[in-house]
Amino acid sequence: DYYYEPHLIEVGRYPITVDYSKTLEEMIAAGKYDYVNSEITSINFPIPSDKSGSKNPEAIILHFNKRIDTEKLLKILNRKGFRTGTLPELLAFGAKYPEAQIRHWVIALGSSWQGLDGARPVVCLNVGIGYRHADLFYRQFRWSRDDRFLAFRK
Repeated sequence: DYYYEPHLIEVGRYPITVDYSKTLEEMIAAGKYDYVNSEITSINFPIPSDKSGSKNPEAIILHFNKRIDTEKLLKILNRKGFRTGTLPELLAFGAKYPEAQIRHWVIALGSSWQGLDGARPVVCLNVGIGYRHADLFYRQFRWSRDDRFLAFRK
C-alpha cells in the first residue's frame, strides 16, 4: 500500500470569485464561520501585493485514494498540472459553498506561515460538531483519504 502511487481523483469544479479588494478579515467574515483560528490574520497571511480586483478562477477539488504526506501530494499535483489553492481562494470557496466543508475537510496548501515553533501550518476548512471552522493544520500532517484539496489548473 505504501509503495504504489496514490490516484488523484477530481471531485468537482466550482466557479468562485476572489475579491482581492477586500481585507482578509472581510474575506473571513463573508464565510460566516463559527470558529476562526486566531492565528489566521493579515499579519500571518498577508494578501500578495500583486493581487488586486476580482478574479474568477475555477476551483477544482481533488483527493487521493489513500493517506498521503504533503510533499508527495505537492509533487503529484505539480506533475499533473495543478497548483495549490491559497487562503483568499479557500475563503472565497468556503463563502460560496459552505456545505462542502461539512462533508470533508478542504485544505489550501498554497498559503502557510511559520509559527513560533518553526512549523508551517496551512489553512483548512473543516467542521466540528455542527460548526464550520477555518483552522490551521501542519504541513507535516499526513492527510487522510477523506481530505479534499483546493487546486487550480496552472
